[in-house]
Amino acid sequence: MRTQEFIPRQIITKRMCGIVMARGRSDKIALFASPPELATEIGVRSTFNVIRELIFNAKETIFITCYEFSSEELTDEIIKAANRDIWIDLYIDETEKKSSSNKPNRITRSKDCLRAMEDAGVAVKRKKNMMTNHTKAIIADSEIGVIGSANFTYSGLNKNIEVGILVEGATCRIFVDKFIHGLEAMMEDE
Repeated sequence: MRTQEFIPRQIITKRMCGIVMARGRSDKIALFASPPELATEIGVRSTFNVIRELIFNAKETIFITCYEFSSEELTDEIIKAANRDIWIDLYIDETEKKSSSNKPNRITRSKDCLRAMEDAGVAVKRKKNMMTNHTKAIIADSEIGVIGSANFTYSGLNKNIEVGILVEGATCRIFVDKFIHGLEAMMEDE
């Protein structure tokens, strides 16, 4: 009978946080949550406020990867950033799954917001293939970013119970570099 190897907690933490300690510098990390009432109750900032501030403070670039983007409020913030000459790359999954429901699917819900952002100069890159991109991340200037469970929708930002982390440091640059490389490799020509 094989026994499970015991690994001390501090070793596990070092292994799991290898990127967090990238290049000898540690990142600053903060929790945030949705809906706003929950965030207030547990003493953290709300998802929307964290993302809005992140976008507002961007100096050169914003990297976004998401499953759905139908929040009109967030779209307005992205357009304001584009109007400040911030370069924005938005990767969204448009892999369609068959549904028996007559409700609009997430691709239809995202269409108007994506069109408005494209009209403002945002580089929207749609991914359609067998693997679903279910990530939700926004990173500004490869220095500070958010990653969490909330879709960029009204419900994800204001109604659903969601959590995320705000990361500031070297991890952001590593994430953007590796993730863009992976996403570009999976992209299909339209």
